[in-house]
Amino acid sequence: AMESISRSPPARSPQEQAPAPTHAHTQTHTHAHPHPLTRTRTHSHAHAHAHTHTRTHPDAMAAAMERGILEAAGLMASPAPDERKPFENKYRAREILKGLLGMLGDSGPTEEEEKAKAIVRNLFEKMGEKAPDEHKLRGPEGEGAERMDERKRNWLGRLHHLMGVNYCETEEASQSKEHLRRAVKYLTPDRLKHPAELVECYNYMSINASNRTDFQKAKELCESGVSLYKDAKSEGKTEGDAKRARELEDAHTLTLFYLAQVEGHLGNGPMSARYLLLTMARQLDGAKDFNPKEFVNNAITIAGFHLNSARYRQADHCLKAAEHVLQTRWKANERDNEEKEEALANIQRTWGALHLHRLRAEEPDQKCEKVFANLDLDPSPEYERCIEYKTSRKAFLAGKKVMEEAAAFFVLDGFVTDHIKILQELSQFWKLLAMREADPTRRARMHKRRINLLRPVLHEISQAAYGQEYQQLADEVASSYVKIFDCKEQIFPSVSTAKRPKAVAKMNSLLQNAILYYRVFMRGFHENFGPDPPAKMDGYLQPPYLQARFHVARLLAKIVADSIPAKCKLDTASYEEYKEIVKLCERYDCKEFVEELKICKEMVDLLPAKIKNWQRRAANGEV
Repeated sequence: AMESISRSPPARSPQEQAPAPTHAHTQTHTHAHPHPLTRTRTHSHAHAHAHTHTRTHPDAMAAAMERGILEAAGLMASPAPDERKPFENKYRAREILKGLLGMLGDSGPTEEEEKAKAIVRNLFEKMGEKAPDEHKLRGPEGEGAERMDERKRNWLGRLHHLMGVNYCETEEASQSKEHLRRAVKYLTPDRLKHPAELVECYNYMSINASNRTDFQKAKELCESGVSLYKDAKSEGKTEGDAKRARELEDAHTLTLFYLAQVEGHLGNGPMSARYLLLTMARQLDGAKDFNPKEFVNNAITIAGFHLNSARYRQADHCLKAAEHVLQTRWKANERDNEEKEEALANIQRTWGALHLHRLRAEEPDQKCEKVFANLDLDPSPEYERCIEYKTSRKAFLAGKKVMEEAAAFFVLDGFVTDHIKILQELSQFWKLLAMREADPTRRARMHKRRINLLRPVLHEISQAAYGQEYQQLADEVASSYVKIFDCKEQIFPSVSTAKRPKAVAKMNSLLQNAILYYRVFMRGFHENFGPDPPAKMDGYLQPPYLQARFHVARLLAKIVADSIPAKCKLDTASYEEYKEIVKLCERYDCKEFVEELKICKEMVDLLPAKIKNWQRRAANGEV
């Protein structure tokens, strides 16, 4: 469904038997007699708008009209008998509708006019009646909708509505436009008598506008449908008629769904998410085809959207709704039990993401619209902003717990990218908590936890198969070693003289490991993971690559050497790295490495003199 937010309302597929926007809640029940003029009961909010039984109309014309509408609606709602001809029934329905429009004098001359007349005559013959003369069926040319006989006006509105829907479902949007426009024209004077039909007209017109990328027009049409729905509800026009009430509710649900899509195209993410939530809440209230799997996945997706805007309470509300539906309405069998377990793991993972966002010290938006109030969910708490260590630790523990539960399902063997992503998020939990930790020893241990999480995976996966993931892990492992080094460097002045050689060796080891994994990261940019940088590199790849080389050059100079020749060798390696960075910046014409490049050029100027000094001292026998 979050895909639905980012796309225009769905186009009809020739393989679909019942197109989603119209028949989302359609069920057709046909009794023993298959002939359309027998007592056939059709339940569809899109097509079965023959609300008056034939016997309630004393004249033959009214009886033929109502029976014809019912027959056409039944054909449109029923699946095609041959999958190779998915629109066969709809084409048959169209001919009936053309004939009925001809009876009312609303059809122009066409090459199929005689065929349409034959269908009308057949309708009368089935009732044992004689068809009226053609001139008696036609209305005066140019007759206005307001001055037209109410019964005729309603028939015309309903027929054009069905014709417009029919053309939409057969993927002939250009033909549907005029019929939908006429349906609105004829139904508007009695708009509260046919609200479901009118709302559906607005829905289809909004689809057509969206397919033309006129999203503002699509939004206006949807809003017209919402306004009509509210008026019909306030006037109680569907009270006492459960079928018509259901049709109106279903049409309004689709209006909200289309509004979610349109708002997404217009760049209004929060409103798009809100309309999608309202759509989901309405589906909970009685949709016959309610899909708990889709509901859960959509709720998770929308929760993630709200997290990106620090709306933690709204995300909390969505996740609790997802949990409730998964536990109470998702009846999994053996075949889809794994899907249910995966959905639960994704819920846990999103709970973890909520606490991870909190650890980033974002100012929470405490607004929360309780769109799933009918589920009797626990209230969403007001989440504190995580600045101090105590508050942050609570978020850390809560998030770490659910992330580890999610990782138990998304194991490396079978869910490589998901497993790696979860481990990276767990690493971020330790990193963000370490930022609040004042003790450098404890802080170093937290970063060591990050390395223990990520480094083993580098020995389990192929860099060729998972290049991007491999590079991300290598970069994070390298930066974790640097963080530990920084902690050890802070502690070093307080280390006793006797323990300093061991401390220096440890710090050197940290630097060497950091350099190793930065180089692993850099090799991912090279052809066939070789030693030489590429001749060309895309602009967005240049900063991370050059930054890694910059770290290597800087860290080489930090290693404590045990002799002058060793120090000379380290400074020479650092100089060569700085010189290579300057050369690559010129080759790539890099525009986003300005400050670091200045430092590199300074080091290229300064280091030769320093290296010569080391060489001179080594030549004099100094060690």
